[in-house]
Amino acid sequence: MLRRQAHRLSLYVVDAVDYFDCPVATLAYIAARAANERTDLEADADPYGDERAWQAEWLVRRLGLGLA
Repeated sequence: MLRRQAHRLSLYVVDAVDYFDCPVATLAYIAARAANERTDLEADADPYGDERAWQAEWLVRRLGLGLA
């Protein structure tokens, strides 16, 4: 089991190297997928939605945007 999981995670590293010249969002997605693969999540967890919400909140603060 551990060997199979290590093999799958190493494929994400290969993807990251292959897409190194792509937009940073692509690499962030690959990292998120690898982290998701390695993490035991509850059935109703949405790590991608959580990350998008965090990014949106960061942008609002960073750009000084107010919510209407």
